Amino acid sequence: MPGPCRRTVFVACLLLPSASAWAQSDPSNFTTVIDIPPAVIGDDESIGSDTQMNVSEGGSVGERFVAGVPAGDSTNIEVNLSGGSIGSNFFAGPGSTVNVHGGETDGLSAGVVRGWEVINTFTIDDIINGNTRGSEPSTINLYGGTAVRGPFATLGGTVNVYGGQIDEAIYASYGGTINIHDGALIEKEDYSRVSLDAREVGYINVTGGTVEGLTVVGGDLAINFGNQAILNLSGGSLEAVVVGIDSTANLSGGSVGVVLGGWFGSTINLSGGELPGEFGVTSGSTLNLFGTSFVVDGVALTDLQVGQAFVVPDPSVPVQAVLADGSLFDSGPEDRTLGSDSTLTLTLLSDADLPGDYNANGHVEQGDLDLVLQNWGVDTGLTGVPFFWFNDKPAGVIDQAELDQVLQHWGGVATPDFAGSGLPEPTVAGVACLLAFSGLRHRRPTR
Repeated sequence: MPGPCRRTVFVACLLLPSASAWAQSDPSNFTTVIDIPPAVIGDDESIGSDTQMNVSEGGSVGERFVAGVPAGDSTNIEVNLSGGSIGSNFFAGPGSTVNVHGGETDGLSAGVVRGWEVINTFTIDDIINGNTRGSEPSTINLYGGTAVRGPFATLGGTVNVYGGQIDEAIYASYGGTINIHDGALIEKEDYSRVSLDAREVGYINVTGGTVEGLTVVGGDLAINFGNQAILNLSGGSLEAVVVGIDSTANLSGGSVGVVLGGWFGSTINLSGGELPGEFGVTSGSTLNLFGTSFVVDGVALTDLQVGQAFVVPDPSVPVQAVLADGSLFDSGPEDRTLGSDSTLTLTLLSDADLPGDYNANGHVEQGDLDLVLQNWGVDTGLTGVPFFWFNDKPAGVIDQAELDQVLQHWGGVATPDFAGSGLPEPTVAGVACLLAFSGLRHRRPTR
């Protein structure tokens, strides 16, 4: 069914200096500048390339507003909200940046095309394999204000949450990315409700902030088929996490307070962070632990080969680990369960300070080069350090400096007997700590 007619707004007016100039780009960078008020924007309107729109106290934008041309080639569009309101279903299209410092929004979304249009434009395989049309990306930066719903990130869209109040679910889908930073607070009175949601091929990176309520990786609880969503948690606090079918949670830091559950076909990669509450991995799912010492059923494993995953024959037995960040993991307490048909692997990491050995497998080789090339240009300040980057972690953009480390130390080894059948045993202190830890039993937290 054809959508409503859309009117493109062309308003040229002088932008006077004001308190709202905090995050605005220089107006001279744009051909058209729109101030609201005094301008009035109704329903089903839009703006095009080289336009800046500034909404301040007393201003309003109607419903279904579009910044840019969906699936088009629009560029250099900026929307700044310091007060007032933006109506429901605002869409930040290609080449647009939206900065929210105040006011109220309802259903902001960013992407090359809207979420409900993506599946008609590209297949899931297209998105996973990167076979999508090239277009200028769009970004929503949430610093303050109140979001009744959203923001949402779809194909080609990124949402950065630094602050503000989010009253309903925020989600990423169809190749969209959400980055949660220090200062972010997503509140829910009932933790069973979904607050943070990564749907079909959606990506969520949490480096700080607090998310109350339920985080679902892999779509709505009732719809978990081939979602292939990814959560990367390196900081901050999540109240509860459920990992859906064919989806992955990479946990290297931060904390998960109440539940960490893996549904059939899910993968949980764990190298650090705090898990003080219930923990469950269902049959058909996989838990991969990365650390420097392991105890299985009361026996210290001293013959693991660095960098090689060891499959625990019976995942239901108690396992203790010193994880990569030095934190302790224990699968033994009664409120922690691994399904009989689940898979549990242990990967011993090198603790040697070998430059360029990013994957901590004891030598500098193709795997380290692949980490650099696959993450080239990634800003770790926005997304956190890639999960499998355990050693010599980068700060900032991954670029030539990281590549040089690999090339300059190519072939370097952490220990002379790396190629042998075994590696040095875990430290006495590490094993002793784990053996003592294996006797601990956690009580179920009360709420």
